[in-house]
Parts: sequence; C-alpha cells; structure tokens
Amino acid sequence: MKPMKTKSLRDLPGAGESFRDLRTDFQGAVSKFLAAYDDAKAAARVSLGTLYNDDDYPTLSELGSAFSIEVRPQPLPAGHDWRIDLPGDTIERIRLDLENRLDEAQRLATADLYRRLSTVVSHMADTLSIPDKIFRDTLVTNVRELCDVLPSLNIANDPALADLAADIEDRLASLSPMALRNQPATRESAALDAAALLESITERLSSYTGIAA
Repeated sequence: MKPMKTKSLRDLPGAGESFRDLRTDFQGAVSKFLAAYDDAKAAARVSLGTLYNDDDYPTLSELGSAFSIEVRPQPLPAGHDWRIDLPGDTIERIRLDLENRLDEAQRLATADLYRRLSTVVSHMADTLSIPDKIFRDTLVTNVRELCDVLPSLNIANDPALADLAADIEDRLASLSPMALRNQPATRESAALDAAALLESITERLSSYTGIAA
C-alpha cells in the first residue's frame, strides 16, 4: 500500500500565490494609482475650466490612507472541532479574543463613517462660508449620496449615527445647489447648519477615537 500524501495549502488550486505576493501586487497597484493622481487632477483642471475646484479632490495623503489590506485568520469549523480538546479556560480566552476583535472592527467601521461624514460636511461648511466661492453640484450630491448609503453601512446600529445622518439629510442633503448659489440667505443658513452639524460629528468621532476629527 502506498503511503497517503498529505496536502498543504500550497497544494490547493489557486493557493500557489502567497498573501505576501498578493499584498505586494496590491501595494504596487495603489502606488501606481497615486503616482498618476496629480496628472489626473491636471487633466480635470483643463477639461473643467472655471468649474474646477481643488477642494473637491482629496489630498494625496488622504487618498493614500483610503487603501489598506489585512488578513486576520479565524478558526473554521470542521467535523472534528479542535475546541473540544482545549481546556475550558483556553476556550474562554479564545471566545473573548474573538468578541474583542469583532467589537474593535465595529468601532473602526463606525469611526470611519463619522470621518466620511466629517469630510463632506466640513467641505460644505468651508465652501458656503465664503459668499462668492464657486462650487459644483457635488458639494450637495456627495452629502446626499453618503446619507443614502449610511443606513446599510451602520453595521453597529449606532443610534446616534442614524439620527445624525437623518438630520444631515434633512438640513443639508435636501438643499438645491442652484438656490445656494443664487440666494445669499439660504447659503448663509446652510453654512451655519453645516458648521453646527460638523461639531456634532467631531464630538461623536472623538468618542470612538479619543481624538478630535
């Protein structure tokens, strides 16, 4: 009888490329994208003319921080559950570790949503606070689109985030870009609302990160 050959992960289809290789490819693609970013902005400046607004674009450092890759291995159930062979205190430590990881993932995800709100609302507050500053419709539509998807992204079911998003949707996302351009009183009121809402966002964000946005 021939001895049974034991397979490793490297023997599995598609597993020949290690995570390290994949991460290297990912980081290379990000670097290539960031290297072309300034040229893309320059092309946009030419094509948009007077409609171009540099504030509509994130900085290179902000854009770079939006990309990351990480793998956290988790135990997979099998016919023979490895946990039954472990002492009770070890199983409890593993359970608590997994719960802490889940809590941390939810905390980071919720903090990221507050940061995204902070970005669009602060941009709106800063832009509208300057009476003659030119802006594109995306100043409002970016806020509107983020408010539309926030309920599905709020995986932690943070009630404060839900209430804040609803308030932003009612006070900012519903505004008409044309009215903001042509009605100084509407623009001024919206700028004040955006600034006040930004304070609430910053306060909530600091409760997740321990620092101001």
